[in-house]
Amino acid sequence: MKSDLTIDCPVEIDGTATTLLVKFEYQIDRWQQSWFVESAGHSIPLMSSLEGTDDDRFPTCPPIQDLHEHQLADTNRRDRAVVLGVGMAGKGHWSASISWEHSSQAMLRNDYACLMKDDTNGWLGSTFQVDSNWDIAALDAEQLQMQHPDLEDLVVLLKCDPICLVSIDRADDELARVRVEPKECSTVKHTATRWIFDIWLGSR
Repeated sequence: MKSDLTIDCPVEIDGTATTLLVKFEYQIDRWQQSWFVESAGHSIPLMSSLEGTDDDRFPTCPPIQDLHEHQLADTNRRDRAVVLGVGMAGKGHWSASISWEHSSQAMLRNDYACLMKDDTNGWLGSTFQVDSNWDIAALDAEQLQMQHPDLEDLVVLLKCDPICLVSIDRADDELARVRVEPKECSTVKHTATRWIFDIWLGSR
């Protein structure tokens, strides 16, 4: 049995100890992400990745089958937690890097890439199911915000790199799904398609 992995970003926001964290749990044949906000002694679910199956050539999230945690030193000589993963589906090879970029801020960078051998006609990106207690709104094509009634002074922001877009879908049960996808997929052989987004926790 594979042990869970967690990256957390403990910071102080407006005098309150607050943490943004993501937990990785191994489900059947791949790692699923679950995001949480911890504040004032409460752990509040934020969202979870919607994983595909081994039958999907283009799954709704990168099929990360191998995952490892590392401690790296950045250019300012501060330790930085990084989770690196790889996986395969169909004729694609996926890679993932989720890291705490700034030790003074609650921000996790999500950096994904997919290299397709020849089949480039499917959808690539990441999909998350947002917990029903969060209010979610798009700010523009590259960022959205999420607010929770029990976290009056906090807001979660998802900000895309200019190479990708974010959108909100409503499922049949009206739960919000967040989709991050690249603006363009590579059609050049041996060239990967990449999408990058940051998840921030800050004050309103």
